[in-house]
Amino acid sequence: ARPDRTDLERLHEGALEDLAGGASSLEVDLRRLADSPTVDEIAELLARILEGVHLDYISLAVAGPGTAPARALLQVAGASKAGATVALNLDPVGFAAISGVTPEQARAELRECCQLAAQRLLAGVGRVRIEKALRADGGVWSDAGGSNVQELAGVLATTAEYLRGLTAQQASSVPLERAFDAVSWRLSVTTRFFSQISKLRAARILFGRMVEASGVAGRPLLLEAMTARRVLTTRDNKVNLLRSTATTFGAVLGGADIVKAAAFDAVTAAADDEEHSRARRLARNTQVILMEESSLGLVADPAGGAWAIESQSVELSRFAWQLFQEIEQRGGMIEVLASGWLHEHISRVADQLLR
Repeated sequence: ARPDRTDLERLHEGALEDLAGGASSLEVDLRRLADSPTVDEIAELLARILEGVHLDYISLAVAGPGTAPARALLQVAGASKAGATVALNLDPVGFAAISGVTPEQARAELRECCQLAAQRLLAGVGRVRIEKALRADGGVWSDAGGSNVQELAGVLATTAEYLRGLTAQQASSVPLERAFDAVSWRLSVTTRFFSQISKLRAARILFGRMVEASGVAGRPLLLEAMTARRVLTTRDNKVNLLRSTATTFGAVLGGADIVKAAAFDAVTAAADDEEHSRARRLARNTQVILMEESSLGLVADPAGGAWAIESQSVELSRFAWQLFQEIEQRGGMIEVLASGWLHEHISRVADQLLR
């Protein structure tokens, strides 16, 4: 159901508290809205949540199914006289994987999202700067129990679908260089410290290889990392403080551009507002302390030259590229989702993980 007045007030207070506590960006997650609100209704929700926020000082993003959240975000950001920087984070492939929609629905959703992204990228939206339009979310495959290789191959194959969708628009085709610039990646980070550093480094290798294979000049990758939900516990959830710290540390050393540390109550949904506020504060402070006191942001590529990490990064990228090629040979990400092949592939790894 949609948030009621109490929920909106809590979200509004949480947004202001996060920004005052050191956050430099906000992402409003609308994936749990169950009754498919209209664009205008979502825009009203966003406006109430963001009341009093100086949008020109932060990066603002939404996450949710379909194009309605992105359209609502553009509507709200466009009303800001000072301008805004937004990330639309459209992810129709990830939504199709989670929701289990039919292949026809998945393809229609992909076309609609790519059409919106292409139109907005080419036409612009006043003083609104679109940082990224589409996001390939590896957390979909990680949460399902997938391996590092499967997560990397998943974001590669998802990116390939988005590139084809952006460049195939009849009325507003996006040049391939700009299509690469429109896509970001998000990967989940577990507590397996060194393997996660290698995975994030492998992501940049793979993105560079995809750019090279496409015949365009080198393009940068905006890489986002977040604490994997599967490492968080519901019992004695204060343990999650340690796990979130380890994943954040690994994400920074792995070279992530954006890092999101999970609050210790992220999977328990504490009803106590004071407890939840404390959990959010500790998550923010974890990142601030690692940045300001541990000075992690002052070292460029701190894992560079470490043979164990370098070799594992190369190995991960090699196996992920092979799996990506197999997905493409089977018709692409939509096809392997429709056939169930990818689910079976991930299920075998997940079963071994649980043993």
